[in-house]
Parts: sequence; structure tokens; C-alpha cells
Amino acid sequence: MMFVDYALGLVNDFNVLFQSKSPIFYKLKTEILKLVATLAINYMDGTYVRNCTDLLALDVTDESHYVDVQKVYLGYTAEEELASLVSSSPDISQLEVRKVYITVRDFY
Repeated sequence: MMFVDYALGLVNDFNVLFQSKSPIFYKLKTEILKLVATLAINYMDGTYVRNCTDLLALDVTDESHYVDVQKVYLGYTAEEELASLVSSSPDISQLEVRKVYITVRDFY
């Protein structure tokens, strides 16, 4: 649930643009690129994303550009909660933790 809060926060910040009473068309491309970069860097190699000259042309299907699955960013609160849960519940397997990261990566 905490990951969903993080992801929705990103989208909600973008959505606020459309609620403006003043023209914001000139900001749209910049804000789209910022959102794409943020989402991409959460599961892709940062160097690849930063060096991409056209963020809208990122090859998001090329797994060679993905970070190791357990380095996928879940959002600060979700990462802290998962770490706490794993340390306090020895019955949680690494496979189950890995599934969490894979699910989040697939969401991105």
C-alpha cells in the first residue's frame, strides 16, 4: 500500500498541472519528461536514463538497462516498512521479497 501512495503521489503532482486556471501548455513537455525520468530511474540504470537524449524513446523493454531487481525503488516509506517487516519476520523468504520488487518493477 505504501508503494501505491508513492506512485500516486508522482502522478498526482503531474495531474495538478491540469487543474490550473492559467495556461500551462508551455510546461507540459518539461513535466512529462520529468515524470518519465523519475519513473524510469526507479527501475532502470541511472546512467542510461540520464544519458538518453530523448526520454520518450527510452527502451523500457530492454532488461539489460534494468537495475538489479532488489534495487528497484519502492518509495522511502515502502522500503523502510519492507525492511522492518523482513527483519522482524524471519519466516518471510527472500523469494517473497523478490516478488514484491518484481511486482513494483512491472508496475513501472
